[in-house]
Formats: sequence, structure tokens, C-alpha cells
Amino acid sequence: MLIFLVLTCWLGLLTLDSQAGGGAPIAMYLSPEGIQFESYSSMWGEERLKGLYSTLLGCGHGVELSDLKKVILSPEKSTGKSGSRVGHYDKTTRTIRVFEVEAVPVERIFIHEYGHHFTYYWLHQKEGIYPDELMESNQWSQIRQLGGYPVRWQDSKLPYSHKWEPDEIMAEDYVLLFGVGIYPPPVSPKEVAYFLRQENDYIPMAETIPALRKYWEEAAGLEAKESLRVPRLLQWEHLVEEQISEEAAEGTDAVDEVSRRFRFQFSSVAVHEEQEIQYGIQLIGFSNQGGIPAKLGGGVVTTGRGAVEATLDLKPMKEELHSFYAQLQIWALDPQGKQFMYTPLHANWFEYNDDEQRLKPIPFPFERQRLPSLLQKEGMNHWPLVQLFINGKPITAVRRHDDQNGVLYIPVRVLNETEESEAPKPAAQSATVRFHQHEVQVQVNQDQVIVDGTAKPTQRKIQSMDGEPAISVQDVGQLFDVSIQWNEPDSALLLEAL
Repeated sequence: MLIFLVLTCWLGLLTLDSQAGGGAPIAMYLSPEGIQFESYSSMWGEERLKGLYSTLLGCGHGVELSDLKKVILSPEKSTGKSGSRVGHYDKTTRTIRVFEVEAVPVERIFIHEYGHHFTYYWLHQKEGIYPDELMESNQWSQIRQLGGYPVRWQDSKLPYSHKWEPDEIMAEDYVLLFGVGIYPPPVSPKEVAYFLRQENDYIPMAETIPALRKYWEEAAGLEAKESLRVPRLLQWEHLVEEQISEEAAEGTDAVDEVSRRFRFQFSSVAVHEEQEIQYGIQLIGFSNQGGIPAKLGGGVVTTGRGAVEATLDLKPMKEELHSFYAQLQIWALDPQGKQFMYTPLHANWFEYNDDEQRLKPIPFPFERQRLPSLLQKEGMNHWPLVQLFINGKPITAVRRHDDQNGVLYIPVRVLNETEESEAPKPAAQSATVRFHQHEVQVQVNQDQVIVDGTAKPTQRKIQSMDGEPAISVQDVGQLFDVSIQWNEPDSALLLEAL
């Protein structure tokens, strides 16, 4: 379920009368830890308050749970920094308030607000500061991979923006990392699509950063879990099924097209062979002439780390939109482990036109999605990621790195042809990959690389960027006879073997 909410953490102290309209609570429940649940809505009696407490227990928590003092449910509206709001956490009184409880998804809002409580408590324990004091140099900030994004750090001069506030990013991270159990698993895997979604889709999803999960698990003493893998599109093909028409049966060549199917294979998100994963699949199509997007959906359940295959019939979308571009979204849920993952915003974009009659991979279409002007207003001058394509196939997206002369670098690991690119070890100084049928070894600060055992000079030294070796794209082209095309509007790097 896709829920766009205004979830606000405001640190000012509000009176109970302003929250609930005055008067005594309609229902109350006191948890074993001493958390006082109060309802001012006839729709939320004691049993439902107990259920809300049970929902909280199903989410990740440590000793900070006992530090929460009160939870107040109000049917009334409220306003905060960003206008209308449906949630609020007060760190001074350690109180959570949820508003408009007769009209909003209370559990989702409540767990987001508990995410404020959790992250305020443990960030202060770990780094001695609160989220509104965070700088880009802090440990959490570096782990969260927010470089180049217009995050409102403590020293930021940018105006308030809810989704770019560090405390709001943290609270949403809590929901996606430790709050997946707030809803029962879907009956059908198709319903996994939009099961949960973080407020800010421009930044990396929390589950895609294993070090972030580890940061909070170690701080709060939670059970360690291995992060799910990002689903990566491996291959795809187009299948046209035809049926002989009555005219053809009488000797003509006429045929009736039955379906135009898009069959694709993607990597499993599972990290263990016994993991059962539910996948929801959505193809969102956008007409080149504008208008309402079209959707195709499906679902599949698999066990283990093997590649996953699925098929969608493109015929309905083709008939509705004719010429269009689309994103293939893959949503994955581990109901037993309570972990969730989905395709990043920038991944799996395709173009379809009547001439070729097939989907062709394209970079994230910034211009057509009208994002540049929107992001510039929010303080982002250019997209901080580079999308890498090799021989027309999308490989990955990595943080953009330019040296002082404006030369673009990419991590050496993304060139590896033999296996999926894994995150590097901390402060790695060397790397070995297989690229363009060559074994390539690199060492940070060296002006050469070893190709099949032979040293070859580079125009620029191998750099250390984000703690791993990186090579200039010009050297990649010259060393391996590869043509390079840099698509600045879509922040895409296209490599083609000559």
C-alpha cells in the first residue's frame, strides 16, 4: 500500500488540551513498561490500544522502549513546520501523538514516530548528539550515503523541507529496517508492491546499506540480520505469440496477435537458501504524449538465492499508450525475517516504440519526469549518482566522483563481469576485477594498472573514493579499447566495447 504521509517531528511542547480538545481520555492502557496509551477517539478503545502496543512489540526495540512515557491518539487535526501533520514526537516529554486517528493509517504513523524515539535515544547514546545537531561529517551521516543530496544538516542554509531533514530520514529508516512487521503479510505476492515505501525515494533505501542496519543493531543490542540484496535485472526477452486466423486457415498469410510478452530474470534478494521471498512486480508506463500512467502487475514466490523469472503481457499497455517509456519495479518481502526491499527510483527504465516493438533499456529519464527543476528548487544542483551501462545493459548506479579538474571517476568494482558487484571492504586499497576478458588489478595512488600480469600506465592515478579504488573513465576507454559516452542530463555513463 502506498501511503503519502506528512509525518512531522516537532520539538516544541504542546499542551494536552491542544492535542485532544480537552477533557478526559475515552480509553487508556498502561503497558508493562509503564507506557501510558491514551485515546480521545471513540474508535480507539482499550483493546485497540493494546493492539497498538502489540504492534510496537513486533518491531525492533531495545531498552529505549522503557524510556517512552506516553502515546496519545487524537481525532483532531494539527499543524507543524510543514503545515498539516498527522504525527509528532516530543523528545523532552518522550511522548508520541497521532492525529486524525479516525481517518489515517495509525499503525504506520505511530511506528514512524516511534522511529524518532528510537533514533533520538540511540544516536545520543552512540554519538552524543541529537538528529537536529547532525553534520555531514558525523558517523551516521557518512554511513547513510547522503553526499551530494540537499540534506538539511545543522549548518545548512537551505529552507526547511520535511523529507530532507535528518531526523525524518532516520525515522523512515527505522520503519523500513525494523518496522516491517506493522502489517500482516499480503495474501497474494502481487500485493507486496507498495507494501511499504520510504518518504524520500531520491536517497538510497535503508535496506540497501548493510552498514546502516549494523549501526543501529549494535547501538540498540538488536539481533543481527544480514541485509537483503538489491534485486538486479539480469536478462530479458520479448515473446510474441500468434494464432492462425480463419483467413490464414483458408490459405492467406494473415495472423492474429495473441500477446506480446516481456519475460525477464532478476537476482534474488535472499541471502540464505532457505529464505522464502514474496515478490510484487509492477511495470509503470508513461506515454510520450503525457497523460495518466498505465500499470501492469504480477507476483511470484520463491525460495533461495537463485535467479527469479517472471513474465508480463505488454499488449494491454501497448494498446493503451502506443509509444511509451516505463519502469520495472520489483518489491520483495521476507515475511518470516520481517525484511523488505524494492527497486531504486533510478533503476530498470525502458523505452518502447512501435518501430522496434520492444523495450530497450534507458537511463533514468530525468527530463521527461520533470525532475531537474524540482530538485534544483530543493537544493540539488545535479543528481549525485552515475548510472553505468556496458554494451547497452544497465549495470549499477554509484555515487558521482569528480576530481578537482572535473574528471569523472568510477569504482573499479563496478567493471567486474564475473559476479554481482558487492560493497567493498572498509578502506580498501586494492581491487581485482575481470573486465572485457582481462584480469585487472589496481592499487590506490598508483599511476598504472596490472592487466593480465602486465603493467600499463594510466593518465591519472588510481584514487580512493568512498573508501575504495576508483579509476578515471578516460583510462577505462584507453586501456580496454572501449568507447565512452557521458550523458550529462540523465547522469549516465555508456561504455561500448569496440
